[in-house]
Amino acid sequence: YNFQFAAFLFACWCLVAVGLIKGVQSMGKVALVTTFLPYVIVTVLFVRGITLEGAGAGIEFFLTNPDWSKLSDHKTWLAALSQSTFSLTIGCGPMIMMSSYNKRNHNNYRDCVIILCADTFMSVLGGTTVFAILGSMALKMGKPISEIVESPLTLTFISYTEATSHMPWPTLWALLFFSMMFMIGMSSMFGLVEGFATCIVDEYP
Repeated sequence: YNFQFAAFLFACWCLVAVGLIKGVQSMGKVALVTTFLPYVIVTVLFVRGITLEGAGAGIEFFLTNPDWSKLSDHKTWLAALSQSTFSLTIGCGPMIMMSSYNKRNHNNYRDCVIILCADTFMSVLGGTTVFAILGSMALKMGKPISEIVESPLTLTFISYTEATSHMPWPTLWALLFFSMMFMIGMSSMFGLVEGFATCIVDEYP
């Protein structure tokens, strides 16, 4: 049994409880940090990544080297649909919960467009940042990028960590990256838990 992992998980739930103790009012203040700060961090990482030697090859691999044969594989579409559903929390409650606090004449269509554009922008910016850094790593190791890129989990927690070790001030960049990942995860937890909590409070005020 991993007690260290359990302790960190318990600490995360304590942070969620503290952040939601006053309902959607406190959640709004927490969201200012957990939602907008990751955009700042990924922008800093992007600027640093594109200035590295070999970054262009990584970005080219990410944006202009698709395997078109994968489009005929139903698993590709299922993976894309799953990622979109998870990223936008469709059908999970947070979007409905937060929109329930809007006025009746609020422009929900505009909000949908803003959310979709922001989510897409963040995904492309984050992917470009990671592959720019991996391109630099591939150049230094003398390997093609395809040998470095594996599963998404390996890419995030192993390949990227290894890539930052080849950069100046590796601890700083690793800290920024994993701080961003932590805040994105906490933001998702806040939304999901508040969605359930709102239903319970509405049913049993």
